[in-house]
Amino acid sequence: MSESTELVIIEPETALEVYTADKGLDPYLAKIKAEVDGFIPDVTTKKGRDAVASMAYKVSQSKTYLDKTGKELVDKLKEQPKLVDAERKRMRDYLDGLRDQVREPLTAWEEAEESRIAEHKRKIAEIELRLECSDLDAVELQLNIDLISIIAIDESWQEFEPQAARAKDAALTALNAALVKRQAYEAEQAELARLREEEAQREQKEREGRIAREA
Repeated sequence: MSESTELVIIEPETALEVYTADKGLDPYLAKIKAEVDGFIPDVTTKKGRDAVASMAYKVSQSKTYLDKTGKELVDKLKEQPKLVDAERKRMRDYLDGLRDQVREPLTAWEEAEESRIAEHKRKIAEIELRLECSDLDAVELQLNIDLISIIAIDESWQEFEPQAARAKDAALTALNAALVKRQAYEAEQAELARLREEEAQREQKEREGRIAREA
């Protein structure tokens, strides 16, 4: 910037106020207009013609200067949102880390609590799964009954103790009923097998006696 080529100067610290005010450039335009109005052109001499060209150039340079100053101001203003966004992100990241740090003990407790509850539910599900074994044979049924019977229902189950006790009772009740029914069925089948064997032996003896008599 040079005073020999621009007719006005805007101080950097007042630029934003000038360009954002309603018709804020009017005083500077008025100053340029006053310079032009006060200039008396003389084209009869080379010096006068040079003065006319110089004044026109100064007006043009003043336009360039004012436009450039406004553009630089806009460019700076465009950078400000980026700076604000960067600072917002830095703040968010910092406070997220601080939040996680504060919450870490609670997060660890919640994870441990979730794991504890899941383990109790898994054990109860294993007991309830035995209910699906009611179609096994007597030996397998007795094995399942023995496995469930040795499960201790105590304070180690914590708040799941009542639910575990109900599951164990239900499983034992169902399996014992199934065992009684299965034992009766197997005894019946064994008796039928014994009778068939006896009948077969009797028929065999009769055949042998008949053959002996015929001989």
